[in-house]
Amino acid sequence: MDLEAAVSIAASVLAFFLFTISVFSYRKEKRTRLLFVTGGFFVFAIQEALNAMQEVFFEKKNPAFEGYLAILSLVILLLFVAGLIKK
Repeated sequence: MDLEAAVSIAASVLAFFLFTISVFSYRKEKRTRLLFVTGGFFVFAIQEALNAMQEVFFEKKNPAFEGYLAILSLVILLLFVAGLIKK
């Protein structure tokens, strides 16, 4: 396993941990803003898990797969922005 795969796995685990904390916070506070942030952490955990799987299981990067990961990055950013601007 190379460094990039290890970092992707670590980022995925951390994002899932942050997602879990956010879920508990949302259940306590019931704020819509927190729901968007929670969704962002969840999508980020999925993105990094997919990136790690690509690094570990495939010999070369698939351009179509990279496109899907880029779309997930956009979704993550949109969820975080929505969490920031939501009243």
